[in-house]
This record gives sequence, structure tokens and C-alpha cells, in this order.
Amino acid sequence: MTGPLPAQDFDAADRPPYPWETPPEIIARAEAYEAAGQIQTILCKVDEFLEGLIRPEVFRSIKAKAKQGVNLAELHVYPDLVGIVERPPALGCLASVIAFLFPFLLPLLPLLVGLTLLRWAMLLALGVAFLAGLAVILTPFGAVLAIVLLVAAAMIGNRLYESWARRNLDRIARRIRENPKSSYAVKQMFKRAGWVRWRTGIGRGQSGAEMTARFWQPGDVEQLIRVDVKSRLQLRSLLLIVMDNPHPHSLGWRGIGAILVFFRLFQPHRRIYVVDVEGGSGVADSAAHAVSQALGLPVQQGQFGWFSLTVLDH
Repeated sequence: MTGPLPAQDFDAADRPPYPWETPPEIIARAEAYEAAGQIQTILCKVDEFLEGLIRPEVFRSIKAKAKQGVNLAELHVYPDLVGIVERPPALGCLASVIAFLFPFLLPLLPLLVGLTLLRWAMLLALGVAFLAGLAVILTPFGAVLAIVLLVAAAMIGNRLYESWARRNLDRIARRIRENPKSSYAVKQMFKRAGWVRWRTGIGRGQSGAEMTARFWQPGDVEQLIRVDVKSRLQLRSLLLIVMDNPHPHSLGWRGIGAILVFFRLFQPHRRIYVVDVEGGSGVADSAAHAVSQALGLPVQQGQFGWFSLTVLDH
């Protein structure tokens, strides 16, 4: 399974891509198709789950990410390649200024925009109080020296962390390559290939995330499932991209909420990438057909049963 652009890039030019990264040749192929106009674009929202799906959690998760503006995407279908790329949300005036002046802060915009004026004031007050406290305790010269030492210590600590992180990522990649369908590999690919996650505190402490680009070519996907799911008066038209292992006809007792959580934590078998197609069932059916042609897979129909997703026989 090819993954997204790397979230952490340690000597990327000196090593082969990690399993969760998109190889440069895939990116080059997508760019060549785009330049030739061989691309079909469908607006969508996206999310990803382990093992199986339960209807209420799909709605909750998509809604939560939509509030943070991190799941807006475009489904790109090429002749023999399928991609998901971020569709940036419309930025307000302040966010637009921040993105223009400090482009390196762009991935953190969901966090920055989510802070209230009170929290900004509290952060500023804490910073001023810290500097004032140092000046009082250590004298102005001592405060400057202390800040320099703190910055130097942070730089050294960051270098040590990068060295440890590089070795850790090499170890994880080696274990994934040894057995790509193991529960360990499935969990690690879910953790690293879909989203760059952090804690934002937005919306009762929900996990924030930055969506990363995804690409699939023939052989990367096990199953395509089309399902329409309704909650109250809202209808969502979903295309499910199933990786690692096909979804069975029914999860049975393993699809019960608490039991499904257990398997997600300890023995996941598959990742399910949820594409919430905008425009209704007709657009979703057309998108599913296009993806099917690009990946060489049939489209199966699904529905939500009493506990979880069921794949229909016909």
C-alpha cells in the first residue's frame, strides 16, 4: 500500500521510501496525468477506520473533523491510479494573513484558528510573566543568558530526538515489510499513512489532524464497497476503500461496539478509508465506477445492519 507524503522527513534522499510514504515515481505519474488532462476530480470528505464500521461513529467522526476543517478532500481518478488530496477550507482574514506571513504555520492553522481570544490572551500573559520572572530573579543579563541556554538545550534535545526517531522509524518500517498483513503492520500503517495527528483541544479535547495525500494503484486495494447511509434526514453516499484484507460478508459478533474496539486495539485486520462523496448517490456511483476501472476491482454493495457494516452478496 502506498501512503502519503512523509510526515517526518529524516534523510529522505538517502534511504528508500518508508511503507507509509508515497514513492516519488507515483507522484511524478500523477503530475504527468494532470498535465495531460487525464484526471477526474470528485469533491468529498474523508476519514479512516480500523477493522470495521458502525454507522453512528462514521457520522460522529466525519462531523467532528468537518468542524476542524481537516477532512475536506478531492478524489482524483487517473487511468491507472487513484488519489486523495486535501481540499483546503476557506480561510478567514486572520488565518489568511497568518498563512501568507508564516507559511510554515499552515499545518497548525486548525489549532490556531480554534483558539479563542481569551486563550490567546492567556498564552501572551504567561509568556510575559515568564520573561518578567526571569528578569526579576536573574537580572536582565541573567535572563538573557538563561533564555540562550534554554534555546541551546532545546536544539540539542531536538537533534537527539531526531536521531532516536529516525532509528525508531527504520525499525517500524522493517517490521512492516517483514509481514505487511500482520496486526502490527495494519496498526502502524493506520497510524502513519492517513493523518498527521496532534491534540488540539478543539471541541472538548478532540484529536486534531492534518490530512495527508494518499495514492492507490492496482494491487494496493483489496475491496471497493458502495453504501448509502442515512441518519435522521441526512443521507451520505460513501465509497469504502478497503486495504490489507477484504471485509467479510458480516463481522458477526466481532462487529458489536465494545468487541470491535478490542480488535481495533489488539488485532486489526484491515483499514477502511471512507470517502464521503458530495453530490448524492448518482455522483457516488459514477465515482465508484471510475475508481473500479482505474484499480481493476469490482464494486460491491454494502449496508449497515444491527451492529456494523454488512457486505451484500450481490
